[in-house]
Formats: sequence, structure tokens, C-alpha cells
Amino acid sequence: MTENTIWVRELHYNFKEISDKVIKNQEEFLVIRNSKPIFKIVPIKKTVKKKYILQDFSKLEFAWWKDLSQDIDNLMYR
Repeated sequence: MTENTIWVRELHYNFKEISDKVIKNQEEFLVIRNSKPIFKIVPIKKTVKKKYILQDFSKLEFAWWKDLSQDIDNLMYR
């Protein structure tokens, strides 16, 4: 990712082009006003897909499983 410095006025006039660069090129922008940084525009990180879905648990038999709740938490959240 590259970071660019832009002025507030430039952001105002070129918002679409700047947002396209953030989305397509994963660029970051540091926005300046009165020679001071005021905020940063960064791309949103992609979310990680879970390994398992609810249907995977329908194949399991739970009657003999002592630590079922803990094991489900380990599978889903770690």
C-alpha cells in the first residue's frame, strides 16, 4: 500500500478519483489542512471467511461429547 498526501481542497474536488484509487489500488491518503494532518483514508481490510458452516455440525453426534461448547468455540472463533 502506498500513502499519498493530499489537501482537503483536493479531496473535495477529486473525491471520486481518490476513492477509486483507494478501492482499486489499495492506496492510502493522508489529508492535510492548514499544514497539519487531520485524517487518513485507508482501504477496508477484507474479512476472513470461516472454515466451517452450521451444516458441518449436523454431521456430529453430541451425546458423548463432554466439552462440546468449548470445542465449538475453538472451531468457530480461533
